[in-house]
Amino acid sequence: MPLSLPNLDDRRYDDLVREALAMIPAIAPEWTNHNAADPGITLVEMLAYVTEILLYRTNQISDRQLAAFVALLTGRPAVTGRPIEDQVRDAVLEIRRPRRAVTPEDYETLALAASHGQAARAHCLPGYNLTIESGNTRRAGSVSVVILPARHGADRHPQPSPELLSIIRERMEDARLVTTRLHLVGPRFVPVRISAVVALKPEASAGSVARDVRTALEGFLDAYAGPVSGEGWTFGRDVFTSELFDLIERQPGVDYVAKLELSTDEESRIRRNAAHEITGVDLWENELPRAEIREVRVVPSDVSGEE
Repeated sequence: MPLSLPNLDDRRYDDLVREALAMIPAIAPEWTNHNAADPGITLVEMLAYVTEILLYRTNQISDRQLAAFVALLTGRPAVTGRPIEDQVRDAVLEIRRPRRAVTPEDYETLALAASHGQAARAHCLPGYNLTIESGNTRRAGSVSVVILPARHGADRHPQPSPELLSIIRERMEDARLVTTRLHLVGPRFVPVRISAVVALKPEASAGSVARDVRTALEGFLDAYAGPVSGEGWTFGRDVFTSELFDLIERQPGVDYVAKLELSTDEESRIRRNAAHEITGVDLWENELPRAEIREVRVVPSDVSGEE
């Protein structure tokens, strides 16, 4: 649709005079005579008259002026035979597209555009070199972009191919600042192992409930779906047992969660409360969870989850 131009001629002479008179007490409180006979009021009215004329002229934008505007934005003459409003819209949208990577959002937008649909998500971490082992150490002048490739098949935890990273790098090299060192990597997937004992509601099917709970947990921690509808798990978002409890108990047929165990490879990632109970798993900014559902055991609601 054509770009809608604003109405710049929306104030009349009387509006301008009233606005100017309302400003006098604040700007010049010693000026108390606001009658028409006062020379200052005459000057205000004259300026309001001239301003109204200028506003009217400003709003009268011809096709010739619009064509000059298009040429100014694009560097080439406007196309004859095509609505000039469409050309203005396209020119404005074009200059809004980032061509230089300055902010993290610029890097992410350009990386996704360069992938031509082969990347599902991009996450920029300025000040880090994630290609080295201690990637969570700040490196001045470095920018890392984590690329999650588009999903193909049943693989929930894919890594970008060297070819995909090469394609993105070629485009990003032209966009980055001269002094910036760019690093492209795949996400690091941290195993989050879950075992649950779930109490059934009366008449619920144990097999169906176990499958639903397992599917819900895998979907909740998924890099492509995740807890936010269709957007995938946020890079660096920690996993909390409270969220898993809530998720499981909202599944049809579940009465309550009798027991929930959470673990991962590195003990230092485990969050615990004052009672030494596990409350979650920490993730760093380039990481996503990899759900490993060890067990979903279903018991009658009158049976405890303890062995």
